[in-house]
Amino acid sequence: MLIVSSFAGERFRIGPFAMVWLFATALIIGLGLGPIIDYYLAADATALTQAFVGTAATVAAAGSLGFVISKDLAPWMRPVAMIVFVAAIGTIIWSLFGGTLSPLVSAGIYLVSALLIVIDFNYIRKHGTANDAIWLATGIFVSIVNIFLSLLNIFSSR
Repeated sequence: MLIVSSFAGERFRIGPFAMVWLFATALIIGLGLGPIIDYYLAADATALTQAFVGTAATVAAAGSLGFVISKDLAPWMRPVAMIVFVAAIGTIIWSLFGGTLSPLVSAGIYLVSALLIVIDFNYIRKHGTANDAIWLATGIFVSIVNIFLSLLNIFSSR
C-alpha cells in the first residue's frame, strides 16, 4: 500500500480517497505491529518501554530540529527516502531467510528515519500546503514505525 501511494498518482496523495488510503495503511501496519508488541510485552517489557520513550523523544527532537533549521532541506527528501526504502526491502528479504537484524543495522535505519523526519518537518515549514498534508503524514508515520522497530531491536539485543 505504501508503494502504491508513492507511485500511483495524485489520487493517493491528495483528497478524501488519499485520507482513507492512509488510514487503511495505518490500520494494516498497526495490526501487524500488534503481535510484536504483545510478544515484547510478555518477553521484554523494559525494551518495549524504552522503545516507546525513545521513539517519542526522537520524533519530538527531530520534528523540532526540522522546524528550527532555516536551510531548505527539500533536495535531500528523495535520496534519504530511497535509502529508507532500500533498507526496508533489504530488511524484509533478510528476515524472510531467517536472518536476525543486527543492532548496528537497526541503528542505521533509526538514524536515517530520524533524518527523514527532520527533512519532512523542514519541508512543512518551507513549502507545506494543504495538498502536502497526507503524503507528509504518511512519510512521518512510516518513519515513526521504523524508529520504533529499530529501537525495539536495539534495546532487546542487549
